[in-house]
Amino acid sequence: MNRHLRTIAICALLVGLSVPALAVDNLLVDPGFQGPPPGNAWGNWGNTDFNNFWGPDVHASMYADWVGNYGGFFQMGIAGQPATSYQFTLFNTRIESHWDADLYFGLEYYDAADGTKLGETMVLADTAARVANGQVDGNILSMQGTSAAGTVFVRPIFRFDNINENYVAEPSANAFVFDTFLSLTPTVGQEFLKNAGFEDLNGDAAYGDYWGHWGTVDFNSFWGVNGHASFYADTVGSSGGVYQQGILGRPGARYAFGLLDVRIEQDWDADLYFGLQFYGDDDFHMLSETMVLADTSQPGDGLQFGMTSTAPPGTVYVRPLFRFDNVGHSGGSLRNAFVFTAGLTEAPGICRGDMNCDGRVTFTDIDPFVAALGGESAWNVSHPNCPWLNADCNGSGTVTFADIDPFVAVIGTTCP
Repeated sequence: MNRHLRTIAICALLVGLSVPALAVDNLLVDPGFQGPPPGNAWGNWGNTDFNNFWGPDVHASMYADWVGNYGGFFQMGIAGQPATSYQFTLFNTRIESHWDADLYFGLEYYDAADGTKLGETMVLADTAARVANGQVDGNILSMQGTSAAGTVFVRPIFRFDNINENYVAEPSANAFVFDTFLSLTPTVGQEFLKNAGFEDLNGDAAYGDYWGHWGTVDFNSFWGVNGHASFYADTVGSSGGVYQQGILGRPGARYAFGLLDVRIEQDWDADLYFGLQFYGDDDFHMLSETMVLADTSQPGDGLQFGMTSTAPPGTVYVRPLFRFDNVGHSGGSLRNAFVFTAGLTEAPGICRGDMNCDGRVTFTDIDPFVAALGGESAWNVSHPNCPWLNADCNGSGTVTFADIDPFVAVIGTTCP
């Protein structure tokens, strides 16, 4: 990695990642319907119920197997604030192949008595696209809504109705929700991951809640109580990775993703990649990705790796992931890697030319601009709210006389 790329990686890590980010707290009392009894804290109506007939996995069941069926679920008594953005996610939803109904989910806003509805934000899920894509299990549906004036309570709700009147009863026509999440909507500099430490958040004795994984990877806690993602690179041919879906993003935003506490064992001999993928509104078809090869040449504990990427036009979801492959033939027994903490934030925007970090590009920036000539894009630790000293106004990676014209062109502008 050349000096410029290394500088970018270090800066990306520092932008909102090494600084403690506010956690994403689940405001729901019983997000996984665990009970006791199943569905504790949730209310239901119509042709809906709480079950666990798939092993120990408690879930909310919507029976859309007959014309005229309808119903839903809700949770009351969740304290809220007016004019506040909330995010509600159905984090693990099974939509069976013959599903033929409308599935709505969203938020309602209530007054101090929790009895008068002041407003709502409801979304119609595109279940047909998911079924057509073969996504029967593990569907993630996420939305955001801003509470109405006077809001004291926020109520998450999901329901179904409008079963096709020509529908002929068949098996596999129902839908099931296994996990839910309600939080404040993260903002710039705040943590976007719902489980940055791979813990068991819903009490089902399984670590890595809200993360998916493939290949020779698992979630464990065999070092004390520290949940972590484990990469088993101890056999040639092993590969795998982990990812989190359902994170709402926006086009043009710059995201910083970091592996903040990594253990690389001394005989590690594989490639470790990490980065971001960007998806449209179906969360299926990738628009672009930025993947980085981590420098794992130095084993040890507490290692950190960071990167940034800007969401392309059309982005609705951003997906962090990390993976390993290309396991070599080195000897030894300590050949694995473990990630204990990750972080995803929306990073502050780049403001080229604002060298004194006052929020504007003016003639007062000329002296620090001249002082930076001949160097690389720099990091200024004394200005945490303006970390990038962007004398590199043409984005070349170094500060040269070629940056003078772009610098003069932005004098008088206000930073975003």
